[in-house]
Amino acid sequence: GYNIWCGAVYIGQNAQGEHWVLTAAHCVASSDFNETTFRLGFGGLDLSNYNSSNTVGIDYAVYHSGYNASSVANDIGAIKLVAAPSASPVTLATTSSDASAGEEVIISGYGANWAWWFFRDYPGYLLEADTFVLSTSACQSTWSNVTSNHICVRDSAGGQGACNGDSGGPMFRSNGTVVGLTSFGNSSCSTGSPQVY
Repeated sequence: GYNIWCGAVYIGQNAQGEHWVLTAAHCVASSDFNETTFRLGFGGLDLSNYNSSNTVGIDYAVYHSGYNASSVANDIGAIKLVAAPSASPVTLATTSSDASAGEEVIISGYGANWAWWFFRDYPGYLLEADTFVLSTSACQSTWSNVTSNHICVRDSAGGQGACNGDSGGPMFRSNGTVVGLTSFGNSSCSTGSPQVY
């Protein structure tokens, strides 16, 4: 089996033939991130089914020059893969199709089911949750560092949300278009607080 570091989305091949994924800047800016030993897994729902045939090594990683760890501004990074993955690239939303307040979106990841202090329950398989986009002003009532570059979501029933290990993973529409990447939320993974993308 494999341990989860962060989520990511495969965005495809560029004109130079390089294969890239997007993730959160805090995932690759961390001193614990290791380009030599970390691998990206593709095409599996259950971590116990992963083996070297569906993982790809990392060439190098970069992150936004304006990333700020304190305010979590510009929390976006990119990873160049050493080879093509066995996956199709996602469709990314454009600025003209940003998620809007009240829109229902889906979040997914291999992160913890719940967290309390230093206890975490990682299920080992991909989870997803339906959530709703909040307005920037509604989100700022919880997170003062949120700007218009962030998208906040919350499950209206208060029972589902992102947790440790979901960082960098996708927020997407029902048609599969990715509109955000998991950035931060309550450290105890409380689903009553907005999660920020």
